[in-house]
Amino acid sequence: MHKLTIYDEQANELEHANENKDITKILNSVGVRFEQWEASFPITKDHSSDEIINAYKDEIHKLIQE
Repeated sequence: MHKLTIYDEQANELEHANENKDITKILNSVGVRFEQWEASFPITKDHSSDEIINAYKDEIHKLIQE
């Protein structure tokens, strides 16, 4: 689960979102790309960095191509 809260300089809450689609819309409006990727297999704390990168290789390659 994700949560986004935007405040002004006086710490007044301006905007709040809990849903990925809403967070994506808000961030896209200011030029920030937000995505949630799903690993190709369940990742545990015992996996190495290389194994974790491999779990996301398809998404990583799509991003590189863009």
